[in-house]
Amino acid sequence: MTPVTTADIDAACARLKPAAREVYRLLGRGPARSITPALTAAACAMEPGTAAQHLEELAQARLLTTASPDRALVPCYRFPQAARLHARQLPAADERVCSVALERLADWTLACARAAQDLLTPAQAALARTLPVPPAPPVPFTDATGALAWLEGQHDNLLPLLDALTGHEKHTMVWRLTDAFWPYFHRCHPYELWTAAHTRALVAVCRTGHPAAERQMLLAGAAGHAASGNHGEAVDGYTRAQAAARAAGDQRDEGRALLGLGTARLDSGHPAKAAPLLRKAIVRWTQCGHERGVSLALTALAGCSLPQDPEQAIRHLTRAHETLTAEEDSHHAACALALRGHARSLAGYHRQALEDLSRARDVLNHGGGGPLEKARALEFTAATHTRRGDAPAIARPWYERAAAVYDRFRPTEAAHIRHQAGLPEPAPDTTSVPPGDRPQRAGTRETAGPAGQKETAPAGRPHHTSSRFDEDLELRLVSGPPRYARSTDRPVKYLIVVCEHGDVIGYLWANDEDRAAGWCRRESQGGHAFNLGQRWVAALRNAKRRGLTPVQALEEILDTSDARLPSHIACPSFLDAPDLQALKDLAART
Repeated sequence: MTPVTTADIDAACARLKPAAREVYRLLGRGPARSITPALTAAACAMEPGTAAQHLEELAQARLLTTASPDRALVPCYRFPQAARLHARQLPAADERVCSVALERLADWTLACARAAQDLLTPAQAALARTLPVPPAPPVPFTDATGALAWLEGQHDNLLPLLDALTGHEKHTMVWRLTDAFWPYFHRCHPYELWTAAHTRALVAVCRTGHPAAERQMLLAGAAGHAASGNHGEAVDGYTRAQAAARAAGDQRDEGRALLGLGTARLDSGHPAKAAPLLRKAIVRWTQCGHERGVSLALTALAGCSLPQDPEQAIRHLTRAHETLTAEEDSHHAACALALRGHARSLAGYHRQALEDLSRARDVLNHGGGGPLEKARALEFTAATHTRRGDAPAIARPWYERAAAVYDRFRPTEAAHIRHQAGLPEPAPDTTSVPPGDRPQRAGTRETAGPAGQKETAPAGRPHHTSSRFDEDLELRLVSGPPRYARSTDRPVKYLIVVCEHGDVIGYLWANDEDRAAGWCRRESQGGHAFNLGQRWVAALRNAKRRGLTPVQALEEILDTSDARLPSHIACPSFLDAPDLQALKDLAART
């Protein structure tokens, strides 16, 4: 059991080796909430392997609990509240040691975040590249997906780190860290963190007297308000940034402010007010030769043309997509492509629209796309199938997936999609084993989905229902739940599943070639993993029943994962295993 009294914790600490005890003291007095060997190595000035050993010793002493792993399946830990309070009350042999550990942690976090920024949003990192980056060990990722996963893994660490740095008057580091986390804010929309971090950063940058950085924080903070629907605060921030850019004679930043103002007007339902602002942004950026900026403004301007003039929107988006592709901005190029698919759909070019949307979804799913962009691409795909006159059963899964993604951050839009498509509202999942996992008798009225959501039989098939069992029943519909194949010798894609305490309980895997998918529980988690795993088994059965391929099933599960539930997905994108046996070997490890 985890020690809960001061005496218990004192006894556990007394049994630690001196080096592990010092790691416990430094980490406990530090700001980090999600602790990995790499983070510990940076903060405590040691090799990652040594740090991993000390963390394992602390975990064995129950002074740390295991939390979600990062993309590379490196162990991640958290302090129980009692242990953290205890560590903070330990006498400090030298306060300077704790201060230096904080500086090392901040330097490491900035170096990793800057590397992620260069991979994910290189154009936005123009200001950051003018400033030195602290030396650090190799970053724990090699591609855009890994970079976004690392940033997401620092979600719980960022605000405590900013507050600790503010307390030590490290104001430059506060705004630089906030700026470096822009890809995470922009792609994943953690609204509260986005606005809270930029509020702190704006105060910090005003204390350092850096006008360009102040404009950057105003613009990025306003974008957070706009994304969360707080258009009044967004307009105020963009207006202040525009005035500051004019005073500095900075056409690029003035264009960014105009783009923000135009987009805020568009998102609040005023395209006629948005268009002049976007055209002004195009003029400013054309004057200073910022072609990528022109393309972003054209993408927004296309939104003003829809649905009245889809042909005009197509022309704007074709130009924007070509330029953004040439600029190697794959994320915004995919967004332009998805919107062009929507415009083509409105213009009646349904085949070309679906081609655009398929290409856009592929980039967004495998290149670190954010939930908003993914949800829109799914929604546009559903609407295109509807406009083309396809059977409702074809469009319905796309609407369902779009609504499920919107549920996580824009529930009003999710409700609008369900109402428009005639979908039922989802039932809340408050149990580890939803109703759909309970045994069903032939002839019961419905079969529940992965979150307790009722689903009727596929259209066009006989479905006789009754509460009486002496009437005619259509038994062939309930002869057994639909399942994907349970084995494959080919490479598999998989997702990591954790329980509410952050412990890994198993893996969901899929292979489209063999039409195979399944749940692979972690053996060391025993019956707990088995019980929680039934939810994911039901999710796969539900996806199979609706005609999704195995990989599509995993995509839907990833899109709709909710960390508030008793078990959820712990990685932001697919991982790869050479074969199913390799994944089973991983699950067998203790």
